[in-house]
Amino acid sequence: MEEKFRMELLAILNKGMDKEQINAVDMALTALFQRYEVSEQCTDLVVLDDCNDKIINTYIASMRLEGRSEKTLKQYYDALTKLLEEIPKNIRDIKTNDIRYHLAHYQSTHKVSNATVNNKRKFLSAFFVWATKEEIIDRNPMLKINSIKEKYVTQKPFSDIELAKIRDILKNDREKALVEFLLSTGCRVSEVAGLKVEDVNFRDGECVVCGKGNKERTVYINNKAMYYLERYLPDKMDASRPLFLNGWGKSMTKGNIEQLMRDIGKRAGVSKVHPHRFRRTMATNAMKRGMPVQYIQVILGHSKLDTTMIYCIYDKEMVKAEYLKVA
Repeated sequence: MEEKFRMELLAILNKGMDKEQINAVDMALTALFQRYEVSEQCTDLVVLDDCNDKIINTYIASMRLEGRSEKTLKQYYDALTKLLEEIPKNIRDIKTNDIRYHLAHYQSTHKVSNATVNNKRKFLSAFFVWATKEEIIDRNPMLKINSIKEKYVTQKPFSDIELAKIRDILKNDREKALVEFLLSTGCRVSEVAGLKVEDVNFRDGECVVCGKGNKERTVYINNKAMYYLERYLPDKMDASRPLFLNGWGKSMTKGNIEQLMRDIGKRAGVSKVHPHRFRRTMATNAMKRGMPVQYIQVILGHSKLDTTMIYCIYDKEMVKAEYLKVA
């Protein structure tokens, strides 16, 4: 009963409090439950089942306490609300075929890839696993819904010629600093958009970034990137200012950076120029130069080595050279 009371209260507070405030309330409740016993009062009134909104808010509050990012929480929330818009049932009554229909209808109407549908399936699966553990539902309707086969297309890194074309048309120090920073650090575009000058150690060529799950890690800035970064930032006195500014003097957003890369690609005559391709290029080049894949994993901020291996593209010459060493 204590746990039910805790989750219902946190669900109510979820909309008006941040993560730290909710954690403080949760700790206070834990202390109080050591001294008091909570019991449910029975009345003659008819007690309605918990509504879907209440269950979803409780779930989101639980995930926030586990440290999920606000971006991830929004993805959970959107996946659940869209399911319930199309399948207007109480969560306890949703069946496997309801979810199958929802996923199939979503793919056919939105013309999305299997990978996108799989992501939606993962969000729904996580929720129903939680609902089963919390005894909100008796049986998980996702158990018979398997992962959808995805057609994996290898995204190639930039070739030396493509990089030369890109570098040749960069028109100012900001563009040069940004391109070399992406290529040197392998940062995600969202990580770059959140950086401030104070995050960069100009003496040691290091930068602290905040990645997925709010995990901090250190990335490294090579001499070329540092040269253009210092040219772009001759006055580093304002340590709290964003590292990269847009044309209006504000922090460059993820969208700003992606649009700039598309513009650079058009000017250079290079297709598929986007920030993530610089990340893949950094990983592949590091492997070509002999860096162990475990170290590349740390720099990229991957929790699983398998993910890093997808980023590191082996070419025919690399494989042949390694074979000749042992042949």
